[in-house]
Amino acid sequence: MLLTNNICMASKTIETENRRVTTEQNIGGELEGRWINTLKNRSMVLGGRNFLLSPKSNRTFIDTLNYVRIPGRTDNFILYNSIHNTNKNDEIALFTPYTLLQYHSNSIYDLVARKVRPWEYDEILNNNTLKSINLPSSLKFNIPKIQKILGYDKLTEGDSLRFFNFISQSDIEISSEFWPVLLLWLRDEINHHNGFETVYFHLFGYDPELEEAIDSEESNFQQFDSIVQDPFKLLVALSYDEAATINGYKHDFPVYESIGKPMVEFIQRVSADEGWHFLKFARLAAEHSHGRINEIDSILDEVTKADGRKYRRTFFLDHDPSVEEQFTEKAKKEARDIAKKVILNKINEKYSLM
Repeated sequence: MLLTNNICMASKTIETENRRVTTEQNIGGELEGRWINTLKNRSMVLGGRNFLLSPKSNRTFIDTLNYVRIPGRTDNFILYNSIHNTNKNDEIALFTPYTLLQYHSNSIYDLVARKVRPWEYDEILNNNTLKSINLPSSLKFNIPKIQKILGYDKLTEGDSLRFFNFISQSDIEISSEFWPVLLLWLRDEINHHNGFETVYFHLFGYDPELEEAIDSEESNFQQFDSIVQDPFKLLVALSYDEAATINGYKHDFPVYESIGKPMVEFIQRVSADEGWHFLKFARLAAEHSHGRINEIDSILDEVTKADGRKYRRTFFLDHDPSVEEQFTEKAKKEARDIAKKVILNKINEKYSLM
């Protein structure tokens, strides 16, 4: 394990659902052995280990846990949380041993898994601001359509946890830098889910039978086997997926705007996060591109063919045209074109630095 003058670490083992998992805590810091700010009474599986999710009233899991290890996945790197540093902007930075060494030796290093100014949905959507979130006139907007869009946003963003669990338990051989990025990605997506859920329940109420039915639906990741088992294909597909999602939010912006100003600010923050995800996945795709640049077009052909199906609780390639009416062949082409362009740019940047 890498040690530096700036970081002292102490190991501690916590019990969760009769399983033992190892976390590491900054000495003097507070360890909270829980994963929080997601749905109540569910469990998160990381690398085959269960973590009980706590109620939403607490802070996001990555903010309360200084170090996290995913058994079998992160044994070879340290995840370091440096949020709320008074000397600079808030950030979360997750390090591998190599990137941590570069960071502490004052080398100029562009850390992939760094998120500046992380935010919480309830900074924007809270008891005070929800007073100005209301449904528009039914004469100007289709209210069932608004409910359908918000319900789908709530559902798909929440399914990021299912996707994360699936990938973290798979046998995929991918660069170690992918896992810190995926943790920051998950933090964002669950934050988005919580915001959409808050607005949806505020406008349309909470139906326990409906939510129970939603929870019981199964995911079908097998339909994407040929993509998710190949690291380069997966990263190209994730880049495309984020580009398509950003375009979807842009298309639905008038709907969000009709609900109220806080929703506009929330969607702007969400879209910025998706842009961050897009650039990170494109950069990681470039790292896996050796000898495969000529495959990008055929991979995107495969990905766009797989997208646009009936949604099966995967988060991944979730653009179901029965809900997202704007998701046409033209929309697919726009997303694949921007994904290809940025991935190629990242590849060029990579080789220009060699």
